[in-house]
This record gives sequence, structure tokens and C-alpha cells, in this order.
Amino acid sequence: MPRIGDPPLYIVSALEMLNIVALTMANHHVALTMANNHVALTMANNHVALTMANNHVALTMANHHVALTMANHLQMKRHLHYSCLLNDDIYF
Repeated sequence: MPRIGDPPLYIVSALEMLNIVALTMANHHVALTMANNHVALTMANNHVALTMANNHVALTMANHHVALTMANHLQMKRHLHYSCLLNDDIYF
């Protein structure tokens, strides 16, 4: 039973409804912020993974470059060696 001086029930109901709306909006704000953080972290992880993959490719290419350079040097050494065997006047 309402007492004398209490606000009308429709005002109380309206205030409760506003509180519910405000809390719902706050919950949605938190949920969206968490979703944004999740997206940001996922993108950061993808960036790290792609960077690591790029580094792996670059290192693999560098290794191949070294291997091919060494093979070329060996081939040149063999070529010079056989040239010297054919030409008696050139000595190393």
C-alpha cells in the first residue's frame, strides 16, 4: 500500500524501466568492447603469423641464395682446375 508522499507508481515503474534500459545499454557496450578487443587481438595474431611466415620465406630464399652461390663457386673452381690441367703453362 503506497504511503502519503510516495511518488505515483507509474513514475516508479518508469524509473525502473530507465534503469533496465541503462543497464542493458551498458551490458551491450561491454559486450561490443570485448568483441572489438577480440577482433583486435585476432588481427594482431594474424599479423604476427604473417610476419613470421614472411621471415621464414625470406630466410629460405637467403639460404637458397647461399647454396646457389656456393655451388657456383665450386663449379668455377672445377672449371679453373680443368682449364689448368689442359693448359700446361698456367699453374695455381
